[in-house]
Amino acid sequence: MAQDLTLEQIQNFKGKYPKQLWYLFFSEMWERFSFYGMRGMLVIFMVNQLMMNDEVANLQYGATQAFVYAFTFIGGLFADKILGYRKSLFWGGLLMILGSVIFLFWNKFYHYWNWFFQT
Repeated sequence: MAQDLTLEQIQNFKGKYPKQLWYLFFSEMWERFSFYGMRGMLVIFMVNQLMMNDEVANLQYGATQAFVYAFTFIGGLFADKILGYRKSLFWGGLLMILGSVIFLFWNKFYHYWNWFFQT
């Protein structure tokens, strides 16, 4: 049976946290930073770089946000049933880094993409 802890005992906790909690904390911190940072730039990027008009860019932004929230359940199932916790953190982090780098170097990336596929 769990012991009843007082608020003072909880606030003065001097123990050690599990190692997995630090993985969770840093992956969540970077995920939130990346998500909200990219979300703030997405419409501006679509209007300025992809030459969409404001209405289309806002509709695309809304659809992107809907997919982000709708697919978290599917992604969680995929991570739990197939990949596991370590591989999920690795591949999720790698995809976040890749997305950030593509936005950072979009002009160069787009230029080489067009050159490679001759579009």
